[in-house]
Amino acid sequence: QRHKAVAAKLKEQGVKAGVPDLVLPMARGGYFGLYIEFKATPPHDAPVSVNQHGWVGRLNEQGYLAIVCRGHFDAMEHIRAYLRLPKTVVAA
Repeated sequence: QRHKAVAAKLKEQGVKAGVPDLVLPMARGGYFGLYIEFKATPPHDAPVSVNQHGWVGRLNEQGYLAIVCRGHFDAMEHIRAYLRLPKTVVAA
């Protein structure tokens, strides 16, 4: 949750609600890139919002791997696993 003034400033800067927090623009494992939405671990966890679910779904439909990670250890495991995948080869 953000203070209303902070949220207004971010919106003014063009930040879109629900867009995942981290983008790794490296094509691996047949995907075009990795998007991660970070969520805190309990007891400070929060549900994934409708906007966040929508973005994750649309990104996956477009050939990206978009996931939700609970905490930084979860994210590090997923990033390492993603980077171990073979490079995506695009036929020209």
